[in-house]
Parts: sequence; structure tokens; C-alpha cells
Amino acid sequence: MLAVNPFFFPLLYQVGLGFTPIQSGLLMMPQAIAAMSLKPTMPRILARFGYRAVLVSNTLIIGLLILLFATIGKGTSLWLVVPEVFFYGFFTSLQYTCMNTLVYADVSEEQASSASSVGKHDAGGTGGPVTPAHLLRRGTR
Repeated sequence: MLAVNPFFFPLLYQVGLGFTPIQSGLLMMPQAIAAMSLKPTMPRILARFGYRAVLVSNTLIIGLLILLFATIGKGTSLWLVVPEVFFYGFFTSLQYTCMNTLVYADVSEEQASSASSVGKHDAGGTGGPVTPAHLLRRGTR
């Protein structure tokens, strides 16, 4: 689910909210800024709460944030959308970083290449937007 959201958010912004492609792209920036700003704080978060607590609570937070996107409409102020997008970027980055570091936690050097392929399991989820995008494109011809 997390892997396809970067494809669906621009679709929401352009088709659902009527923004231009430039505006849609600019609305993706808070996610990237939040993801980058998380990296220095990540070790402290994990040291204080641990992987299990972070992953469980973070999954719930991401679920709530995804539900909040359903409340966005054409009349929603950008002052409400931008913080939501920022927090979504922060918590998804936290989720990916936690999951990806766990893959390497107890791996020897000989097993590192196998662990690298395990860490890429979510990349297959990006194929999900291909069919709806193709159908949308065919429907506009």
C-alpha cells in the first residue's frame, strides 16, 4: 500500500482536487522534506521506544493519516493539506527505515546479498497503479 501512494497522491491532487501538475508536484515536496528531516532523529526514536513499539504505533498512525486523506475536498485549505502530507512523509519514512534496517539486523556478510533482495519485497507493490493508470488513459482518448 505504501509503495503505490506516491502515484495516487498526484492523481488525487490533479483529478480529484483540480490542481495543475506543477501544484501537484509542489504538494509532494512536504513528503520529501519530512522524510529527509526524519533521518537525524531516527536513532533516538528507536533507542527510546524500540523497533516493535515504533512499527506497531507507526502502522496505526499511517492508517489514520491515510483515512484523513479521505476528508480532503476541493474546498479544503492548503494549510490543512500541507501538514498532513508532511506528517505522512515523516511516518512513512520512519516505517520504511525501520523495516529496511530490520532486514540487516542479524545478517552475516555472506548473507548480505540475500537480505538485500528480501528488503526489496515492497517494490512489487508499485505495479498496482499500472492497470488503473492505463485504464484512465484509455478512457480519455
